[in-house]
Amino acid sequence: MLDVVRKVPGFRYRWVSKDPANMDKKQREGWAHVNQMTGLEGEHIAPGNAADGKPLTSLKEYRDLTLMAMPEEMAQERDRYFQEKTLAQTAGLKKRAEEANEDNARKYGADPTGVRGKIVIE
Repeated sequence: MLDVVRKVPGFRYRWVSKDPANMDKKQREGWAHVNQMTGLEGEHIAPGNAADGKPLTSLKEYRDLTLMAMPEEMAQERDRYFQEKTLAQTAGLKKRAEEANEDNARKYGADPTGVRGKIVIE
């Protein structure tokens, strides 16, 4: 894992592949390029051209990666959003598994040897 020097408090950092499609996606998600001189988001020399192989002196880069940052508040909101989505999806899967278990119990009776298995999602 690459360390980030001169982290600015209140920001979350991530090394991102310089693949143009990936960088566009990250920018739409709220990530911004980090200026290697100031350590903050800011104006850069053609940040849209970071993936075409030209050396960019203002972007913090390492090999095929560039450093991006997001305000910590936004990152926490994003984390909460994905946590809620995960919980909702897991609840749906648990409900479907319980229904499948009930269907199996009805089909094969209460005899444990007739039940083909029980689905458990933790």
